[in-house]
Amino acid sequence: MNDNTVQHLLGSIGENNRRIKILLKEKTLKFHEVQDAMDRNARTKTPLNERQVQNFHEFAGLCAQEGGKLQHSLMGIDTTLKNGIAMDAEKNTEAVLIAIHKHQHKAIASLRRLIASSEMTLQLLFV
Repeated sequence: MNDNTVQHLLGSIGENNRRIKILLKEKTLKFHEVQDAMDRNARTKTPLNERQVQNFHEFAGLCAQEGGKLQHSLMGIDTTLKNGIAMDAEKNTEAVLIAIHKHQHKAIASLRRLIASSEMTLQLLFV
């Protein structure tokens, strides 16, 4: 096991954790914006046109799909940590860190897709 590799992975994992936290906050804000826009639309009793309804259905479907992927990635991080701790950590540190790093990248990709979809939905629905 190369100490430089482990140190690099630890630094990268720390940075990815910060990215995930920021992206989770951003996703939450975007989802609230979509919800607020839908609420505003309901209050004004302005019907959505067919294109808007289709776009919102696509957004909801993508949210379900990417939300599942995000949950799987985050659970993968947790499981990898638990399994890594249960194993002989000295021999498996690098493999555990690499697995965590891969799960983090998948989570980041899902969050970015959710945010992009939220932004597009807001533009197509309510601008």
